[in-house]
Amino acid sequence: MGIPVVCSPVGVHKEIIQEGINGLFAASNHEWIEKINLLAHDKTLRERIGLEGKKTVDSHYSLKANVPKFITAIKGI
Repeated sequence: MGIPVVCSPVGVHKEIIQEGINGLFAASNHEWIEKINLLAHDKTLRERIGLEGKKTVDSHYSLKANVPKFITAIKGI
């Protein structure tokens, strides 16, 4: 299980987060309150978004996912 993410829709966040799938965006104070309350009161959503976020990290950003890329880069030097 992962931790659900609420973040501002800026920079790299927009490349990583899919709204409602692996995280939630909050662009204003009102949206921050709304999204955090949504997660606080909806266990199913909280667990699903947390799990999908963990899958995203594991498949794209983990050491296991990136070691082959590092090895290829080093061999190319």
